[in-house]
Amino acid sequence: MEENKQHFTSIIIGAGASGLMCAAHIAESGSVLILEKNPQIAAKIKISGGGKCNFTNLGVTSGNYLCSNQHFVKSALARFTPQDIIKILKQNHIKYEERQNQQMFAFSAAQIADMLLQNCLKKNVKIQTKCLIKNISRQNEIFQIETNSGNFSCLNLIIATGGISYPKIGATDFGYKIARQFGHKIVPPCPALVGLTAQADLRSFCSELAGVSVPVTIITGKKKISRDLLFTHLGISGPAILNASLYWQNGQTLFIDFLNGQSFDDLLQNQVKKNISQIIGNVLPVHLAKKLVGDLDCRIENLSRKNKLLLNERLTHFAFMPQKTMGFDRAEVTAGGVDVSRISSQTMESKLCPHLFFIGEVLDVTGELGGFNLHWAWASAQAVKIT
Repeated sequence: MEENKQHFTSIIIGAGASGLMCAAHIAESGSVLILEKNPQIAAKIKISGGGKCNFTNLGVTSGNYLCSNQHFVKSALARFTPQDIIKILKQNHIKYEERQNQQMFAFSAAQIADMLLQNCLKKNVKIQTKCLIKNISRQNEIFQIETNSGNFSCLNLIIATGGISYPKIGATDFGYKIARQFGHKIVPPCPALVGLTAQADLRSFCSELAGVSVPVTIITGKKKISRDLLFTHLGISGPAILNASLYWQNGQTLFIDFLNGQSFDDLLQNQVKKNISQIIGNVLPVHLAKKLVGDLDCRIENLSRKNKLLLNERLTHFAFMPQKTMGFDRAEVTAGGVDVSRISSQTMESKLCPHLFFIGEVLDVTGELGGFNLHWAWASAQAVKIT
């Protein structure tokens, strides 16, 4: 009889955004248990968006995601839209607001976490925290899970363990280990939505400008990004750089347009009696303008053609080769993960092992900054189909 109590229709590993959403979604298909190694559920949700939780983005499209197969995300996104998560918030009387760039924020991340928990409890989902998994095996089409909290078995196993960013709140590579165990390949994980450190030659330039923020356009490879850049003591950060870090590859140079699309020639028109730093200081923070103009400062009428070209390059095509990212400790998400080529885009089920599913950040799907990663957590969770 005791053995029977430990058997569930479905077991979800990970009580984060995707795991909790999935549990409530599949509860009607049979008994559900969530196993979570941390003492608390939804740790990452509670700190997301500075405690406000950027839960979706009204402009979400497949183009907002980095994945080895750009088509993989389309099915799940089409079946669970921003309006769907907004409807759930409304049903649970959670207030929210739209901010710039179509970002949707709750007033309290803790309310979102509690909503997910309550929706699970209403549907009799069992949650076991402080649960360390020792071994997973599969016998006669049943998954056997040995833990410090006892042994469990299930027909369906759903991996919702997330990525490896934020190790301080318990993130590990456990999900990748399970995937490998059942034959899946892993796209090498790397920090994403993260600041970039400067090479030695630009370290003092950035450090002296630490705290200065400015709207820019950045080109990294073939990707063009227009958002705010923030200088730090170590390099550069801010929304523009966090998004650029998704696409940046080691050894690649970023090109920064500090004029953000404005023409340098147009700025100089009819300003012959003024100094260049004075003119640029009208459109950029003064300290940044002086640093960029530097030794080329002079009155417009004295500006040589050669120096004008040099200035234009500094202001609109500033070359910045990062030394590295600021690492998993500072990264908001993990790029890479379980290769989607052996995952069904319709159901999130493994094509190698029936009844094994992967959802959320553990997959090789990474969204841009602005609510896209949480939306993928919801959409992939809702795509799970238990048969």
